[in-house]
Amino acid sequence: MYSAFNFQLSNKKKINPVACTMEAKLCPDGSAVGRSGPKCEFVECPSRVVQPIEENTAVLNQKILNEGIYITPLQVVSDSRCGAGMQCFWAGELIIKVRLEKETVMKEVDLKERGTVVFEGNNITFSCVVPEDKTNPITPFENYKFVFKVVPIGSKGVISGKVTLGPTCPVERIPPDPNCAPRGYATSISVIENFGTQIVKTIIQSDAGGAFSVTLSPGTYILQAHGGNVLPRCPDVSVEVKNGQTTTADISCDTGIR
Repeated sequence: MYSAFNFQLSNKKKINPVACTMEAKLCPDGSAVGRSGPKCEFVECPSRVVQPIEENTAVLNQKILNEGIYITPLQVVSDSRCGAGMQCFWAGELIIKVRLEKETVMKEVDLKERGTVVFEGNNITFSCVVPEDKTNPITPFENYKFVFKVVPIGSKGVISGKVTLGPTCPVERIPPDPNCAPRGYATSISVIENFGTQIVKTIIQSDAGGAFSVTLSPGTYILQAHGGNVLPRCPDVSVEVKNGQTTTADISCDTGIR
């Protein structure tokens, strides 16, 4: 019996404890897992699904859904923009790597700020970034906010309106005098993207009665009617263009008559 017991002990395998390294793997949902088990393999990432957010703004590695397109800014490729409060000969540029997805189609592209790429029948535009320029001290890339615009190719909307001048008489009269009513103003109008200073339409013109109309892709624009060196003064007007719709935007210019 003694010899049998010794025989059983001699055939038992010696088990040595395994010490895994303290490395961590980042999971898609932002959590981290470590190594475990006899082979020190990474633990599986959580299986929970994070629903993308329906919006147009994202930070790095945040997936958003915009007009049926999943957009994920992956990394800042380069940022040569001028620092806040600095005078630069060149404004510089920001380039990011973006992942675009729709159903089973996936594409990764480098996009400049205000640049556009075609993906699955849509124009994907990297509209702007916040902060607009480099701060001092430098803002970490993880704190950047990226704004995107998705526009189906071929979709258009119309802005129509009238540019008027007023007042046209020095004294307001009761009842109002029809001869003192605001009158149409023939002038040129710049159409500018709301996210920058890029003129997206060569100057358009209002007619003798002040009426104008322009066809544009959906988005937000600023209309700048050109007044005189001093007067009249014409305010900027912000207007949103929607697919298949006509939006009215009137511009009232101040003559300075009082």
